[in-house]
Amino acid sequence: KNQIPANQEFILITSAFHMKRAKGCFDKVGLKTVTFPVDYYSHDIKYDIPSLFFPDPSSLEYWTKLFKEWIGILVYKIVGYI
Repeated sequence: KNQIPANQEFILITSAFHMKRAKGCFDKVGLKTVTFPVDYYSHDIKYDIPSLFFPDPSSLEYWTKLFKEWIGILVYKIVGYI
């Protein structure tokens, strides 16, 4: 539509959390991409007795984001985006 050649490689920059879904969409339409994931949710994990009995309250937030992404991937597959 914008006369951009589709046979070149594009840099796909998005959250590392969403990269699989985003890459799938670009692959589906035939665009070659080089991925550059950003915004990782990783940190040092402590495996000691207090952290096992009293987990970090923000872990619930991470699980919420994870389930949302799993549902997003499933819905994208069902509707044919990836």
